[in-house]
Amino acid sequence: MKSVKILGRTNLRQPQIDRLASICDLEVHESNVLNRSIDEVIRRAAGAEIVLINAFTPMDRRAVESLPELRAVVSCSAGIDHVDVDACKEAGIRVHWFPGYSARTLAEKTLAFILMGLNRILPAVQSVRTGEWDYFAFQGREAPRRVVAVLGYGATGRIVRQLCEALGFMVETVNSRTSGYDIRRILTRADIVTLHLALNPATEQYLRAETLDLLKDDVIIVNTARGGLIHDRDLVEFLRVHPNATAFLDVLDTEPMPRNSDYRGVANAVVTPHIGWNSVEADARLADQTMDKLIDLIEQPVAASHGNAH
Repeated sequence: MKSVKILGRTNLRQPQIDRLASICDLEVHESNVLNRSIDEVIRRAAGAEIVLINAFTPMDRRAVESLPELRAVVSCSAGIDHVDVDACKEAGIRVHWFPGYSARTLAEKTLAFILMGLNRILPAVQSVRTGEWDYFAFQGREAPRRVVAVLGYGATGRIVRQLCEALGFMVETVNSRTSGYDIRRILTRADIVTLHLALNPATEQYLRAETLDLLKDDVIIVNTARGGLIHDRDLVEFLRVHPNATAFLDVLDTEPMPRNSDYRGVANAVVTPHIGWNSVEADARLADQTMDKLIDLIEQPVAASHGNAH
């Protein structure tokens, strides 16, 4: 039987885990790897042919080179920036993940953030909680003819565009082929900027001083993709200088958010705990897709020796 190890928390249901245990040599670690420790990843994965990880479990080159029996990495995630895909490819290790499984959920939450920002819902709620009641303080803005810049036009970005256009927003999209001139033009006219890019060397800190300086004073920024797409210090400074702007951040470069994070002291930064992906439907979808992939890998013939490309 193939050796399969689950290295941290996943959304597999108990009946699914029970079934895996009946068809492979299964070892389950129910807690996540602390502090993204590579040493702990190596310890937990030792001897496994297949590992199941989540987005908080790093699999870097050192881990790959320390796990000679490993043949496949399955990640319960829409992105794969926590895995050194090149190192895996060189070692003949297959990498599987599930882009798009939460696209609808992410798009709907993105729209919720946009509408909350336009209508100043959160400051109104906070005002009432402090005992105030001001009919005129929180004037909103309607959707028609407001410009939404969708940065990243994959599965989530496409749904965001559909939802926004249905409400009358004007949508501009940016992808890897968009020229620098057009990116600057789009950012300059955007009322809302929403990030749906994959995180890689070309997109890291996509929103930084240089690009933030192009934005309107009352822009709404939404990030439900990856925290590394934003230069945190630059965004904090932008928000402090532009009190009418708002940033809705569901992802941060460091998670959980540190207690000394500058975002805690910025009233127009709204941070949620990486919940954009999480819905009943997306959770079930990911569990089923993960299970199907694991069964497929377990039932495949034994792979070639470590180092051969697949």
